[in-house]
Amino acid sequence: MRWIGVLGVIGCGAENNLTELKDSNNNDGVTIEVEPRTLQFSALTEGEQEVLSFTIRSVGIDPLDVNLIEVIGDQAASFTLLTTEPNFTLEPTEERTIDVSFSPMDANQIYAEALVTSNAGNEEQALVALQAEGIIGALDISPDPLNLGEHYVGCEVENEITITNVGNRAVTISDISQLGDGFELGQTNTFPLTLQPAELTTVDLTFMPLQEPEVTGQLMVTSDEPMGTRIAEQFGSGLLQDQ
Repeated sequence: MRWIGVLGVIGCGAENNLTELKDSNNNDGVTIEVEPRTLQFSALTEGEQEVLSFTIRSVGIDPLDVNLIEVIGDQAASFTLLTTEPNFTLEPTEERTIDVSFSPMDANQIYAEALVTSNAGNEEQALVALQAEGIIGALDISPDPLNLGEHYVGCEVENEITITNVGNRAVTISDISQLGDGFELGQTNTFPLTLQPAELTTVDLTFMPLQEPEVTGQLMVTSDEPMGTRIAEQFGSGLLQDQ
């Protein structure tokens, strides 16, 4: 009888206290709702812009703390969050509209995601898919990154890097340069150099390690595409010859 009495107290008189304890530990009382989960933007060309929105709602019994909203993904540069508040609190039943701007920085199909991080017990990281299409010229540098491996200090290794217009408009390259000790470009093209869609050019890159630890380099391609300057990474290391 004594055990049953204890259960009776827990199940009746302390019901609210148990809810508060559960909410405090697990955030089960904090619930987020985000819609729509996909923003489908129009196909745009250079200089054009479109703004679409998604809504964040607090649908639980406790306040929702939104800690961060950011755009993630390899093609995130084409999207911009227009909200001026990176974090905020929504009381139960409150909502906030988040505007996202699209202006193409890449060509063809473009994908990224808006990530909403909060204290919600049902979904601490909510994702909104961002889909669009860019009708522009865009360059691809390959390989990127370029792993040159290990080579003896003072020995030259030649490599080739390909620059391709993967977009659907012409791109004019105004400069190609290389940064990093131990890296040197070979004979370069005459500038300006215009690449039509699917057209490519190659550059020769010589790597001669000057030291034993790993070294890194950057190939920089400047053009009139919306991205302006694209950067490709290279890395390699030197080996000391046995005496």
